[in-house]
Amino acid sequence: MCTRSSSERTSPGLRLSMADRKTLVALAAVLVVGGVSGCSKRAQKGSDAQPAAARDATASLVDAPAEKQELPPVPRDALVNLLRLEAERDVSVPQIRSIVIDEKGALGLRLRAILALGRIGGRLAVEVLRERLADRDERVRIEAARALGIAGAEEAASDLPTAGGLMTSAAGRATVMEALGRIGDEKGLPTLVGALSDKDAQVRAAAAVALGRYGRRKRPMGEEARAALLPLARDSHPLVRYGVAFALAREHVPDAPVAATGFASDGGAEPETPGAVGVLLLLSKDPDPEIRSVAILGLAARRFTDEKHFLQALDDTDWRPRVQAVRAMSGEKSTASMRAWLASWLVAEWTSIADLEARLISPRVHPVLEGLSALAKHAGEAPVRDMFERLYLATDVSESTVRQKYTPELLRSVDTVNCLCAVGRLKEGPKAHDRTSAARAKAQAAKAPSLDDLFRCGEQSGKGLPLAERRKHLANAIREGAGTLDERLSFLQQLFQDKEASVRAAAAQAAAGIDDSRADEIVLKALEGTDALIATWAADGLGTRAAKAPVASQIVAALAARAGRENLRDIDARLTLMDALRGVKAPEAVPLLKAALADGNVTVRKAAREALKEIQGADPQLPKEHGRPVVPPVDPSIVLGRRARWTVRTTKGTFVMELSSDAAPWSVATLSTLAQRGFYDKTKWHRVVPDFVVQGGDPTGTGSGGPGYAIPAEPSALAFERGVVGIADSGPDTGGSQWFIMHSRAPHLDGRYTAIGTVTSGMDVVDALLVGDSILEIKVELVTI
Repeated sequence: MCTRSSSERTSPGLRLSMADRKTLVALAAVLVVGGVSGCSKRAQKGSDAQPAAARDATASLVDAPAEKQELPPVPRDALVNLLRLEAERDVSVPQIRSIVIDEKGALGLRLRAILALGRIGGRLAVEVLRERLADRDERVRIEAARALGIAGAEEAASDLPTAGGLMTSAAGRATVMEALGRIGDEKGLPTLVGALSDKDAQVRAAAAVALGRYGRRKRPMGEEARAALLPLARDSHPLVRYGVAFALAREHVPDAPVAATGFASDGGAEPETPGAVGVLLLLSKDPDPEIRSVAILGLAARRFTDEKHFLQALDDTDWRPRVQAVRAMSGEKSTASMRAWLASWLVAEWTSIADLEARLISPRVHPVLEGLSALAKHAGEAPVRDMFERLYLATDVSESTVRQKYTPELLRSVDTVNCLCAVGRLKEGPKAHDRTSAARAKAQAAKAPSLDDLFRCGEQSGKGLPLAERRKHLANAIREGAGTLDERLSFLQQLFQDKEASVRAAAAQAAAGIDDSRADEIVLKALEGTDALIATWAADGLGTRAAKAPVASQIVAALAARAGRENLRDIDARLTLMDALRGVKAPEAVPLLKAALADGNVTVRKAAREALKEIQGADPQLPKEHGRPVVPPVDPSIVLGRRARWTVRTTKGTFVMELSSDAAPWSVATLSTLAQRGFYDKTKWHRVVPDFVVQGGDPTGTGSGGPGYAIPAEPSALAFERGVVGIADSGPDTGGSQWFIMHSRAPHLDGRYTAIGTVTSGMDVVDALLVGDSILEIKVELVTI
């Protein structure tokens, strides 16, 4: 997701800014599945579809090898020792290598050690993995190929198609395709093209998904691959069709000419359209809702502007294609006509549902919230202005105006819409009140939109959206420039005195972006205060501001001093502070950053190096050795041979999930230990990106918090499908307490993030969760396998 939050860091080397995370927290995110870089800590299929663990072959793991075999058992003592070595990362590679190269040793232990090397990565680990491509045991060769993909070993990509007879079995071919998607270049395209005609459906699917990963890595697919891919849109296996949709949706330079011919939709209802657009039109009507969603995403990426097609998608029986249609009609590549149609639909959708409860506590509300968030930037357009005004008035309700049975959970949607419309009204400007139509008569009598409206949004109901969430909407609007300078500073001074730390943090971050001495006073107090969360958010705002205006020397000095104080504490705070130091180019921080080049954490070392490159103008010389990673204060052996069954009671209902220690013992042990201590009780779901993830586990409710230590990343062959549970992080080995649940499949997370289990019942509850909903209680049962 999925990164956590101080400076939301995401998959393959990308980081979401803290500003992006705050936007997500405020439900203003309009990211799309596949377009979201990952499940960042800082900010992470039909609504009734079964979760991944309960679905049939149509939901098989694309990245799992065909003919998959159970791994041989591993002696417990040997596995416990291996887990310790794995947590120590590259300093233990020689010891792990001795396990891997012992061809007479226990096969299960060797395979598990190979996975450990893939998770560790680096030159020494990759050398061992490349050697094992010639191992006598086919399963070792296959696992080595997979581990090279997880390690991101691009230098080894050319080895895969010719190594050790990997291409002679379907299991080997599927694994090679999966790995090439992560590390291959143009030399790997012929192998992928050949696999698109493989007799095994999982191999074809893996090759198609790999082409999508090429696109995400900014590598062109090429005309030969595209020509081989397009006919697979009519493949009988839904995994293959999904792969086609994903590849076309993520293709690099999607507007390039297409040589192949597409198809007309079934029944001839649509005219034949050449190339990728025609194929995506076909797939947007697929029986599988996930395929429909990704196809709509692909059409939007190709600037397809036929609003009729997207309007039809707004009536989809599944809420996820509807979310993607909303994004298509409101995104950067939408037209004014599309936005006008969407605005009309949003009013109708909100006002025409007979059963109010069905609207307020089901995923049916997600397309509405997504549309309101996305259209705020187009509030100057008349149909959009009118929509915001009408829904603002319709949702400015007191608790007494609805039947007594409507609980705070039901009113939360009403208040969220009210606040999002207050944001939109604020952006539409005073001319919105110059209209004279009869439909606008009530609006004409209202005062002009102001920051005070946003300060009081959702207030009438009295108990819907938590006050802190409403206040963060205001802070975000100020950060984006709403109101006059005096108004902004006046409200920031109020917000900085709020009793909720998350609100004070949002105020500090907004103040850091304003070039004014009064704002600087807030920032200095944040940086010099005792709360690391607030200081971190202020630092993030400074990093953003530095690109637009110089930062006062007093502020820079305070930032460098704060970074020194946080040097050995929370890893996310350290990363955000180093990002900010890079942004303001603080020479005072050079000694601190040079010391961090030898840190035991790989992500910290990378952040320090990037900061020094920016400040000094040259790539720093890396020390020959670095420290050992800090092993988390958790015993992973407590979950070995057991499954952790969690019963999660939320404000929207209860769901159950099972976590597998086989996949990620460090992560499962950490989260289960925290849950048993009541760590998650009363915490908020701080991030919801519809048709992607719902994310929680942060005691601060901001996306920046954690348990005070980091856990090693444990990516594997498990795919991030609907219902899968994963660990949010800010880069390799920075996970903590935050976790996310997938709404839909996201291949770009596979092999990068840690999958730990799946929701086994109650996905309808997961689908309905909104920012501001809470985890009331988690009960953990450890079941011996």
